[in-house]
Amino acid sequence: MKGYNKKLGQWGEQLAARFLIKKGFELVETNYYCREGEIDLIFKFQDQIVFVEVKTRRSIKFGFGEDAVSFSKRLKLKQAIEKYMMDKEINLCPRFDLVVVEIDKLTPKFIHFEAVSLE
Repeated sequence: MKGYNKKLGQWGEQLAARFLIKKGFELVETNYYCREGEIDLIFKFQDQIVFVEVKTRRSIKFGFGEDAVSFSKRLKLKQAIEKYMMDKEINLCPRFDLVVVEIDKLTPKFIHFEAVSLE
């Protein structure tokens, strides 16, 4: 089941990237890893650098995607974002978004939460 969930998550990230590109976001990087954590997708949008967490769900049996970003996950994301900004010397205004991909009978539905607080 673990391999299945990983593939589902990767597929959800690909779908979310295409969804955001259609909205005018410019993809910068995918799956940025550092000791502090992982950032699924990184985009440039207008004068901002947008860090995106993607949660993919086939059902709400185990909860809503937006509920899966716990306090500890937010802390790790915040630290990873700070590390990325420092390492890449980014001068754009940072923003954190969450995209929930709900897949019902292979038809994805996207819920885009913009400028989510990491506090």
